[in-house]
Amino acid sequence: MKRLFFVISILLLIWGCPKPGFFFNPPDTGNGNNNQVAHLLDGVNDFSMDEIAGIDKVGDISEPNLDLDTLWAVKGDSMLYIGFNAHSSAGYGMSYGIYIFTDSIYGSGAGNDPWNRLVDYTGGIYPPYVVYFWHADNVDSITSAQFITFNGSWNYTDIGRDVFIYNGSLDFMEVFIPLEWLGNPESIYIEVFTTGGENSHAQDTSPEDGNVQFPDPEWTQTTVSLSSAVPVK
Repeated sequence: MKRLFFVISILLLIWGCPKPGFFFNPPDTGNGNNNQVAHLLDGVNDFSMDEIAGIDKVGDISEPNLDLDTLWAVKGDSMLYIGFNAHSSAGYGMSYGIYIFTDSIYGSGAGNDPWNRLVDYTGGIYPPYVVYFWHADNVDSITSAQFITFNGSWNYTDIGRDVFIYNGSLDFMEVFIPLEWLGNPESIYIEVFTTGGENSHAQDTSPEDGNVQFPDPEWTQTTVSLSSAVPVK
C-alpha cells in the first residue's frame, strides 16, 4: 500500500506541475538560449562550432604574429561575445582591431581611423564602433585597449580585464561587449584585423578579405579598405 501511494504521489506531482517540462529542460545558460554555450571571460576558448563567424587561412601571411585565422562571435541577450586566435608573441609590437557595424553597414561620419591606422571600410567609410588593442614589443601582453565610438568625434574608453582577456599561452583573445554599449542593435557585423603602429595598414583579417592579401608584411603608407564584415548570429 505504501509503495502504491508513493507512485500515485509522484504521478500527481508531474501531472500537476504548471510547467510540463520542469523536470526535463536543460539548465539555462544565462543568455536565454538553452542551445547556446555559456561563455566565461577567462581567456579559454569555449565557443562552439556553430559560433564560428569567420575563417581565414592559417599562414597566409609569413609573419605569424600578424596572422589571423578563426573568428568566433555570438550575440547573447545582453552581450556580444567575440573570440579569435591571437598569435602575437613577446618581441613584436602590433595592433588588433575590430570594426563593428550595427543594424547595417554604413558610414558613421568619421573621417579617419581612431588610432590613425591606414584602415577604412569599402567606400572610404568608418564604423560607429571600434575596438583596438596594442600588443607590446617587449612583453607578450596587451598594454593598451580601448572601446571607441563615433558621435561627431571619436570618444575613447579604456577597457580592461572585465571586457577582454588575452591569453598568450593559448594564443587566444576573448572580448565581451555589453550590447547597451552598441545601442542594443537588432544585428551586428564585425571584421577583425591586424596592423602595426600609426600610419600602417591592415596586414591580415578574419574573415578572409580579398582586399587584404599580403603574403609578407607590407608597410607602405597606403590605406587598405576592409570589405568582409560578417553578421553575428
